[in-house]
Amino acid sequence: MSSSDNYYHLLLEDHFDLICRWLPDGKLTLVNPKFYEFLGKPKGELVDFDFFDIIIEEQRKDIKKKISSLTPNNPKIAITHPITNGNGTLIWQSWTHRAIFENGGVNPVEIQSIGRDVTLQKKQEREREILFGIAASLRGSTNKFEITRTFINQLNDLMDTKAVAVILKKPEDNSLVVENSVGEWRNARGLNLEESGRFFEPMLKSGSYYLNNNIESEEDFPLRRLNKNTTSILSLRLTAQEEAIGLIVVGFSRSISEQDVVLLTPIADMAANTIYSAFLYEQTQLRLHRLKALHTIDQAITSNKESRAILKLLLEQITIQQEVDAADILLVSNKTQLLEFTAQYGFNTNALQHTKLKLGQGYAGKAASERKVLFVPSLKNSPGEFIRAKQLAKEGFESYYAVPLISNDVVIGVLEVFHRTPLEPEAEWESFLLALATQTAIALDRSVMIDELQNSNNELIQAYEFTLEGWARALELRNKETEGHTRRVTEITVRLAEAMHVDEAELVNIRRGALLHDIGKIAVPDSILNKPDSLSDEEEQIMRRHPLMAYEMLSHIEFLKPALDIPYCHHEKWDGTGYPRGLKGEDIPLSARIFAIIDVWDALRTNRPYREAWPEDNITRYIREQSGKHFDPAIVDAFFEFWKNKTSPRP
Repeated sequence: MSSSDNYYHLLLEDHFDLICRWLPDGKLTLVNPKFYEFLGKPKGELVDFDFFDIIIEEQRKDIKKKISSLTPNNPKIAITHPITNGNGTLIWQSWTHRAIFENGGVNPVEIQSIGRDVTLQKKQEREREILFGIAASLRGSTNKFEITRTFINQLNDLMDTKAVAVILKKPEDNSLVVENSVGEWRNARGLNLEESGRFFEPMLKSGSYYLNNNIESEEDFPLRRLNKNTTSILSLRLTAQEEAIGLIVVGFSRSISEQDVVLLTPIADMAANTIYSAFLYEQTQLRLHRLKALHTIDQAITSNKESRAILKLLLEQITIQQEVDAADILLVSNKTQLLEFTAQYGFNTNALQHTKLKLGQGYAGKAASERKVLFVPSLKNSPGEFIRAKQLAKEGFESYYAVPLISNDVVIGVLEVFHRTPLEPEAEWESFLLALATQTAIALDRSVMIDELQNSNNELIQAYEFTLEGWARALELRNKETEGHTRRVTEITVRLAEAMHVDEAELVNIRRGALLHDIGKIAVPDSILNKPDSLSDEEEQIMRRHPLMAYEMLSHIEFLKPALDIPYCHHEKWDGTGYPRGLKGEDIPLSARIFAIIDVWDALRTNRPYREAWPEDNITRYIREQSGKHFDPAIVDAFFEFWKNKTSPRP
């Protein structure tokens, strides 16, 4: 044997790749030891073995066609495809096939092949595809339901699951509800797990995952009865802000491995943060709508409209804001001391228009006499109460609320609320209903309570301010590194505006705008908002959307429209290089130009995750350098004049 042949055989013996020679009909003529090991066969037992036997059947025809297309001018081809080993396991291999031709021949006499295991790379590519696919889909979703629906559909498609469910905790009682589900569990959507939810409680408390490759043996599994082909489940906790908000449960018809856990863990984290941000956004939107409703009612109360028009507006707002079907008002008659029908909204009939009840009679009478809210979850299970109006049965109401209307410590009537499907009210829902009832009582009694009405208006304005401060505080709680920032910049911005002789009425809008300057960040994920190092280009683009989000959130609230300038424009720059609209010079609202300096000044004076606070001299130099670039030169001068003015104490 020549030295070159010896070297070739040594190479075959030691090489970790699969190496073989085979005839055009597929019969193997030579394989290296790794090939025997791969197939689980003793050395020498590959006589009459066909190379194509290791290729999965659905790909054989295509691969044969590609190899048969080799020519003397193009004798080599690279193909990546899965093959099966001796255990029947699918292994991805990157193959290089070279056809050997005799002199002048056009048909190959032999094929030489080398295959390298790329299973790990393929798996990693698949995992990245799944993560990127889910992340891309979640970015286009806007609310909790849409996010969970997109998430489970993507997960179901990308991982070939049999079933997926997202189970969330209800904030009011921590019970578990199937927020969204797909596949074999699709009919579980909206299911309140109640007692069966105890199956998941250990996972919620410990944070550990639950894996069961024989779920039929687990009789307590709440979704077991829906399984058809689901044999294995994996459940992981959804955690946001270090708090368990629910679970993701995934079902397969195959065994689940630890690698599945590794893949699904970051997906669960991604979903949890996105769902939590959507929850915060929805809560903020809800409070904005409710604040707008209170403001609308406040305007109606202080208007010159007649009582009937005010009552119609009140009842309309109650049904819209509380998402109920109908509402009416019964007032205590001064002559008869009976509760009598006064106004209604949302009814299909005139069933209650002749109502007259004694105090203590029926649900409404009890609410008035006992001076407390009365809730009836099911009118159908409480017969006899509404015999006062037999036509009411035609309305098909299911749930009912009676709220006493109390003004100046006197019960003046009852607000009744009806819904045609069962109500499951949250504490915040009831609280706002009471607020609306209070406003209703004020509106009804306005003709004799002018002074109290004025006090109520002042309290309402104060409530607006407290609400705005609460939003600002809630945002700072998400990012503790900026704690106190909003309070400081609001105070200094208002004082600088005063020093610049800004109109007093405008100061109110400046204060509100400063408080809400970062309200749009409610839609920015915590992973970006609290990132300790620099943001990627994609993350920067998401962060830069917060002024636009602020505009979308606040522009529909009439009394906040004049305060929009700061939230919408505080990142614009004097030279036009800012965002979101690239405004330049005096096209930028004055309040935003004032605030921009204070915002940067305060940010530089405080420690941030990515840097220490700057020395005062460096801050002063930087702000002067940015005059005419980032900042309005006139306001820079006014700021430093204000700063050194002894009549304005140093902040």
